[in-house]
Amino acid sequence: MKYQLKDFKNIFNELYKYIKNKKIIGFGECTHWSSIIIKFRIQFFKYLYKKYKYRYFFIETNIYNISIIDLYINNIIEKPSKIYLYLMHPFRDKYTLQFIEWCKNKNKNKNKNDRIHIIGWDCQSNYNGDIIILRKKFKKYIKLFFKNLNIIKINNYYDKISNIKYTNNNYCNIRDKYSYNIFNEIYKNISNNDKIFLIGHNLHLLKTKYNNYDKVKYVRFGYYINNKYDYYSIGTDIISGKIISNYNNKKINWNGLNILKRKNKQINKIEIIKPNNNTIICSTESSKQKLININNEFDLIISFINDLPWTYKLNINKMKFV
Repeated sequence: MKYQLKDFKNIFNELYKYIKNKKIIGFGECTHWSSIIIKFRIQFFKYLYKKYKYRYFFIETNIYNISIIDLYINNIIEKPSKIYLYLMHPFRDKYTLQFIEWCKNKNKNKNKNDRIHIIGWDCQSNYNGDIIILRKKFKKYIKLFFKNLNIIKINNYYDKISNIKYTNNNYCNIRDKYSYNIFNEIYKNISNNDKIFLIGHNLHLLKTKYNNYDKVKYVRFGYYINNKYDYYSIGTDIISGKIISNYNNKKINWNGLNILKRKNKQINKIEIIKPNNNTIICSTESSKQKLININNEFDLIISFINDLPWTYKLNINKMKFV
């Protein structure tokens, strides 16, 4: 199915036909910092919230930092100074910050069991602030919303991975396995009637054990979820324009990379496809772009044209919107 860029409502209605019986929806991004993907997934969650009462928005950021944002949107604390610092770098964009304010507004005067939650699933230990203070706040947070959460297990996963170097060949396996373990602990505390919307890089949310993304045989976060839960994985692709490459040593290529061209692809429409052996999508990782042949890694692929402006520019200490 092909759609015009602004035809979001019809796209969402079409997507819901695929996911309506699923408990957990994974919505990936082929590259970080893509405005069109960021805007689309936020609007899609709002649609799911309004029509089908989705309340849980899981994001690729550590659980401690995001708990501060969740306390804010639940009107428990005042707005933190530089709230964007509680998001991982690729999610510090104007659409996500506007979404945070939207969630806070929707949660006003709502019963505790009807409120939206933004929760971190990533086990990477990139904290904003002193971890001891963050954990004290987190302990108070779970008493409010997730009383039976095993905080000792959660802390142990973060402690273990903080002692493993990113250059370790097994780091990605450990990160995604621990991320799943953390997600699983939270999921135990969520009502069976609730549905979950997960966002993150494509490679974390794919559902197969091994894949064409990784040179090494990594087992990813989405595989573990798919192996245990009712999971539907949506991957994304960008087929025209430029994309911002991932940061490497705190440097970002803000000029962007030209999208690698694909044959027989329209570049003026959003396209929804069921992947098969001939499906090729774009991926960026550590400033490198490549085309990947996929099949059953995802249940669905959405191809976008990247015609929206960059969401923000980041230098090391401050963020500037453009």
